[in-house]
Amino acid sequence: MGHTRGAGARTLTMYGDYECPHTRTAYRIVQSLEADGIAFAFEYRHLPIAEAHEHALAAAVAAEAAHDQGRFWEMHDALFAGQDDLSRAALRAKATAIGLDLERFNSEFASDDQLARVTSDTRAGLEAGATGTPSLFVDGVPMTSYEPAALRLVLGGRDA
Repeated sequence: MGHTRGAGARTLTMYGDYECPHTRTAYRIVQSLEADGIAFAFEYRHLPIAEAHEHALAAAVAAEAAHDQGRFWEMHDALFAGQDDLSRAALRAKATAIGLDLERFNSEFASDDQLARVTSDTRAGLEAGATGTPSLFVDGVPMTSYEPAALRLVLGGRDA
């Protein structure tokens, strides 16, 4: 499914894990490129590495539950900002903090629909060649680096 914001000639797709510190670093780079005015579409897709990160799958499901209330990006940012605590209680606290209807969030969090979206993203990532998190693709082509200068060049901005 993925979630996209922005527009531009190129699309940067990130397969990520909310509990992965490297994904958070790559996302901060994406934010800095957006802040610098580089025009590109950014698509985030879930690739929770449950074997390495105990709360990754639940965090991805929480982001999808927030999506159903039109708040995916707010939850997405809250998950990365509070990456040190992604327990169920923390996920509910983040939902409240971004203004979600908590009863609806809890219901949607428990729904198989959210898990199916996460599973679909994960399957797509593995089929595309994602080997870990973060895995970045520009217009479907894998990136070997998420260094700001490399991304800036590929996305059409000037070298840093």
